[in-house]
Amino acid sequence: MKRIIFLFFSFLLAAPYVGAQANAGIPADVFYLMPEMTRGTLRFQDRTVNGKFNICAVDQTLRFLDEKGVELALDNDADLLQVHFTDVSFVHAEHVFYRLYPVSNAAYVAVKRDVTVMTDTKRSSYGMDSQTTAVQEIGVIDAGGHVVNFNDIREYPYQMTETAFLYRNGRIVPFSKKNCLKAFPMKKAEIEAWFAEHKKYDETDVQMVLDLCKEWGN
Repeated sequence: MKRIIFLFFSFLLAAPYVGAQANAGIPADVFYLMPEMTRGTLRFQDRTVNGKFNICAVDQTLRFLDEKGVELALDNDADLLQVHFTDVSFVHAEHVFYRLYPVSNAAYVAVKRDVTVMTDTKRSSYGMDSQTTAVQEIGVIDAGGHVVNFNDIREYPYQMTETAFLYRNGRIVPFSKKNCLKAFPMKKAEIEAWFAEHKKYDETDVQMVLDLCKEWGN
């Protein structure tokens, strides 16, 4: 099996509110949702696991290093619920990681990042070699993984879009008038007025959604 050792450098975390864009050469701070492997906690349905992790935005996989420094992706994530770092949290739903931004005591804006790698005339994912390995630090997970060669795709054009949703009562829901009224019932008049004025709106304008929800959540 081919194994690729990843060399990590220090990258600044990308600004979290970036709309669709097409660029050549996918940078690490777009490829990953955290600037580097970061110590955190995984919350599964029946257990919690501590370790150092990152999240790949291209294939929506949890990444970790084995004892030899080989980067692997967790294949079996069906019962993974949340990933918590010191200052950042993600909820995991339908094999997608959403970054959570609290806007009230009970509601969050949940941001999903989509990264598409474009090769020649078609859009596709990149090649993978499958393997199963034991992982020293998080050995309580029956972890299967695959290795991805970042260098093989980093020069390709890509498109990134971030989209805002709402997270409430353990569910990811679209940003809509109906869901906003449920999330912020004390601001019914303001919500009705905003949606009456904005018949069309762009959920990929994450900063707009955050500002609105923070206002309604106060």
